[in-house]
Amino acid sequence: MDTFKKIIINITSIIVILFIAFLFALWTVRGDLFAIGFNKFFIAPSYNKTDIFLKANINELSYVAGELIEMDYDYITIIPEDDGYSMKVKHENLDYETIPVPNELIDHIETLYENGIRYISSGGDSVNFTMWSVMDESRGIIYSYTGTKPNGEQLIEVNRLSKDNWYYYVNNYEKAKERHPERFK
Repeated sequence: MDTFKKIIINITSIIVILFIAFLFALWTVRGDLFAIGFNKFFIAPSYNKTDIFLKANINELSYVAGELIEMDYDYITIIPEDDGYSMKVKHENLDYETIPVPNELIDHIETLYENGIRYISSGGDSVNFTMWSVMDESRGIIYSYTGTKPNGEQLIEVNRLSKDNWYYYVNNYEKAKERHPERFK
C-alpha cells in the first residue's frame, strides 16, 4: 500500500507541474499557444494583437461593416445561434425585432466568428467587432465610417489602428464611471 501511495503522489505532482508549465507557456506567448489563439478565451487582446487581426481579416471586416452601414436600421446586433446567425434590429422609435442574416453576409460573419470575433453590432456612425469580453470590460475593433474617433461613455481607451477609420478600443464600465462620473448622472 505504501508503494501505491508514492506512485499516486508522483503522478499527481507530475500533472500539477505540467499544468503550471502549460499556464506559464500560455502567459509567455500572450495566449497564442500553437497559433490556436487561446487569447480569445484567456488573455485580453493588446493593441498589437488587434492590429495584426485587423490586417489578417480586413476583407471580411470591411465587407461586414459596409453591409451593416447600408442597412436601414438604427441598431443591429448579430447573434450567433446553434443553427446559424440572426440579427436583432431596431428602427428609431420601434422595438427590437429579430430577422435572419442576409445570405451574402453569412460566410463573412462565420469567418469572423471562427477567427476570434465574439460579437458584432452596429449603431450610430460605427460598427463594433468585440474580440474579448468579461464582466465589465470588452476589447476589440471599431470601424467609424465617418472617420471620427469613437467616444462612447464607457470607452476608456481608443487608439487608431494601421488602417484608416479603424480603431482599437477598451470598454470598461467601472473604470469609465471612476474617471468620468459626470457621464453617469
